[in-house]
Amino acid sequence: MRSSEPALASVLAALIVASCGPPGEGSGDGGPGDRVEVACDLGTTVPEGTFQPLEDAERVELVLGFQGFLFVVVSAQAEWPAGAPVEVSTSLTLEGGEPFGGTQRASMRAAGSEVSVTEDINVFFASSNIAEYRDRDAVVGLRLTGATWYCVTTASVRLVDDDPCIHTGETPVCPDGGT
Repeated sequence: MRSSEPALASVLAALIVASCGPPGEGSGDGGPGDRVEVACDLGTTVPEGTFQPLEDAERVELVLGFQGFLFVVVSAQAEWPAGAPVEVSTSLTLEGGEPFGGTQRASMRAAGSEVSVTEDINVFFASSNIAEYRDRDAVVGLRLTGATWYCVTTASVRLVDDDPCIHTGETPVCPDGGT
């Protein structure tokens, strides 16, 4: 990991936390200040359906999807039992760039008695120009917010484009006619 990446990850985590309100002592009315912080990891869901944590500097595939949207697919594992869907704030910061992201809802499934995993989360890019992002270092961050808990997780990744297919649904459209 480069020496600038830990600082970037800290800034990113601060931005995610700031965008969703401060945790900590609350008024007791169930507001954001009453949520407890739990541990979580950023990763992916492998084809067998199991969660695989992302290690820093791991390669993450750029996906060209429906109507030209460009995104990466990640998931998170939280030390909290599965329950209602959570709000997910996403953030992606290219090395030397400004963070961008959005929010979405995600379902959680049980991955143990006190552990749950999100469904796939798409982190969308500002443009669909793959060349602008290919082979660049980035920090991906997620903040999951449940009714009574929250967590923040980040990972430094390398954005790659090894898959030539366009993912428009269940079956990808590939230039060679294959899958």
